[in-house]
Amino acid sequence: TSVVLSPDGSMLAVGSDDGKVHLWKVDGTEVQVFSGHTKPVSSVAWAPDGTHLVSGSQDGTVRIWTVGQQEGRVLSGHSDVVLNVAWSSANLIASASWDKTIRLWNADGTLVKTLTETNDQVWAVEWSPNGQLLASGSLNGQVRLWRADGTLVATLSGHTKEVSSLAWSPDGATLASGSFDNTIRLW
Repeated sequence: TSVVLSPDGSMLAVGSDDGKVHLWKVDGTEVQVFSGHTKPVSSVAWAPDGTHLVSGSQDGTVRIWTVGQQEGRVLSGHSDVVLNVAWSSANLIASASWDKTIRLWNADGTLVKTLTETNDQVWAVEWSPNGQLLASGSLNGQVRLWRADGTLVATLSGHTKEVSSLAWSPDGATLASGSFDNTIRLW
C-alpha cells in the first residue's frame, strides 16, 4: 500500500494490507517486520535521520517505530482512517485522516495541534523540503498550505476530484498535486 526509500537509500519501508510494516534492504533481504496495526497500513514515512518510521493505518492510528526495536508508540486521536503520514525535516509528523483533520505530532509522539479547517476528508500530506510548509490534499479537490505552527496560508483550487498525492520540488518552489480527476497540477 505504501513504499518509501530510507534517507540513505539503503532500505525500503513497505506498508502492507496485513497491518504490518516491512523493512527490506535494497538487495531484497527482509530486515524487520513491525506488527501492531489492526487494519491495512495506508502510508509510511521515514524520520530524516533514518532511525524511525511513522505509519498511518485504516485502523485510525498512527504509530512511530524505532528501527531495531519491536514495539511501536501508538498515537491516538483520529476517529477514522489515517490515509497519509509525513515526517518533516524539522521533526514534525503530520497525519491526514478521513475524519476531516490533520494532526501535527512531535517526534516523541505528543500531539502539537489538530487542524480542523480542512472542510473534507484529508487524503494526502507532504512537508516542504525545509519543513516550513505542509501541503494537504482533500476529497473536495482542494490543496491547502499550512505553516508548521498550523496556520492556514493558502487554499489552492482547481482539481475537481480528490487530491491523492503531493510532491514538492527539491528547492520547495513548486508543489505538484495528483488527483482522481486525472490531472496533475503544478503550483
